[in-house]
Amino acid sequence: MQKKGRRNFLTAAAGIGFGLTGSVQSRLLATEQEPHRSRVSISSGDLQAEIVDNHDGLSGEDQIQKRYQLPLPAEREQGRHWSKQLYCTVARKDRFSGYNGISNLQLGNSFSPFLVCCSGLNCEFVFDASEASMEPRWLTGKKRYQPGPSRVKRLAADQAQITIEPGSRWGVQVEMVHQLTPPFFLDTTYRITPTLASVLGPWLGFFWASYLQTPYASVYYFQGRGPEDTSARWYNSQSSFPGSVVFAPAKQDLSFPMPDEGESLLYGVQPIGYHLPVYGGKVDEMLLAFMFQTDPGTQLRFAFNPSGGGPGVPAWDFQFLIDKPQVQQTYQFQSRTVYKKFASLEEMLDLYQQWQ
Repeated sequence: MQKKGRRNFLTAAAGIGFGLTGSVQSRLLATEQEPHRSRVSISSGDLQAEIVDNHDGLSGEDQIQKRYQLPLPAEREQGRHWSKQLYCTVARKDRFSGYNGISNLQLGNSFSPFLVCCSGLNCEFVFDASEASMEPRWLTGKKRYQPGPSRVKRLAADQAQITIEPGSRWGVQVEMVHQLTPPFFLDTTYRITPTLASVLGPWLGFFWASYLQTPYASVYYFQGRGPEDTSARWYNSQSSFPGSVVFAPAKQDLSFPMPDEGESLLYGVQPIGYHLPVYGGKVDEMLLAFMFQTDPGTQLRFAFNPSGGGPGVPAWDFQFLIDKPQVQQTYQFQSRTVYKKFASLEEMLDLYQQWQ
């Protein structure tokens, strides 16, 4: 199976590319009295975060025109095919719409781990065994770069909710409630509700992406078992089994048949399983780790793209798969994002056990 870059896949699937935009400062600084706000801030102790919906940035024709003005990476002159891969490392105010999730996360005076023009825990697309669509972010149809209907609401000083309304293709409502928990955690509850019975197959998948700003190394680390391992050991997201970027759990209680051909970022399951549902690494001088709890009938998988946000900009991703999805049934899982001063990789395993 040929591995494709995130740029090529997303361009082919939804006619989009990555990149950034001109200022929309008046809307970004919306007041409490306005009916729709695209960004809210929450805080708790030394923790602070900004939560955004799909509308935070330029959209439609404004985004199209701004994309034409963006420079192409220098690698294009060396014969590489970066023509669809735009720079994302621009000022925070110069961003496109279509990136929901955590646009900023800080502990005290730390840097945010997430790319300023994109986000972390971004609900990227919905997929099944046949195709994927970026409907959670964009409306389908002829008009390009029209954000999918969504809203963000502050529930408390330390809590906010993103709601993405059902689209015409998949008809799925996605809700994410983000809660800051001292001393250094972001706890998230995800709720997914299918509303169109006609489109549901044997399983349904959802993909979240976190675009990193300054990783110590582009890869993340996890403990897992390969085909010849007698016990769990440390792996990283590019350490073995080239051509596949998705990791299945070591104990496969559920079977989700993958197509023989297709985007490896979605379907390229490696013959390796994680020991615990937690992965992470060093970003700047901080430990960034993601850990998960899921319910029966669902499965959590890791994914990785070394240039998800552009050349040299990795994305640490994950998938959530539902077995035999039912219409109007809400499926739920939780994640805990750890962001603290780096001590060791082993620490994220201890923090996971404490969370359990």
